Amino acid sequence: MAYIQDANHFINYLNKAISNSDEPISSSDTLPASFYVQTIYDAGLADQYCWDMKEQGAGLIRAEETLRWIERHKRKHILEQNKQYSYEFTEEFIDETERLEQHIGVYSFWHNDIPMYIGKSQTLGQRIRTSFAERFSNFNQDVYLRYILTLTTAAAGILEIHFINTLHPMLNAEHNKEYAKHELTLSPIPEWSESIFCDHAILETGENNGR
Repeated sequence: MAYIQDANHFINYLNKAISNSDEPISSSDTLPASFYVQTIYDAGLADQYCWDMKEQGAGLIRAEETLRWIERHKRKHILEQNKQYSYEFTEEFIDETERLEQHIGVYSFWHNDIPMYIGKSQTLGQRIRTSFAERFSNFNQDVYLRYILTLTTAAAGILEIHFINTLHPMLNAEHNKEYAKHELTLSPIPEWSESIFCDHAILETGENNGR
């Protein structure tokens, strides 16, 4: 039987761990409560997270430590659990990435409203396709692409850091928040493109999974 009974129990456990911690942990050290629920509890990893916190200490709840934990466990349990699937890019995705071949910018992959990964490149089209293959080739859930074009690689780098620190994508390690000062040079922050459906999951037998 699972130890954590529901989402409220999970958040109460985390709050109690913070209160009983020997080291001071403030709200600025942690992520929003909804993030812990959506990326840990909803994924069925709350028991493992709490067990690891018991073993390692309450410091695991700090934002950077939690994101490292998620990068290890979430990728293992979600992105690699469907080995029987391959993928086929949508025509929309192929056309868009071909159009972006010689463009500079920052790109992101999303599952529903959950940011999964953010990166940058000075040749967006090829990098987007490579990045998808590296991270989502065995992921049998919907993945969407969004991107922002920039004039320079420096601007792309600043946006990448900004969005990683504010959106906390599942597969990125959080960048040092001191870089947030660079936001001042790109005000207002540009908006992402419209979502582009990336691929269809296909069973190894060749049957389309209907994604």
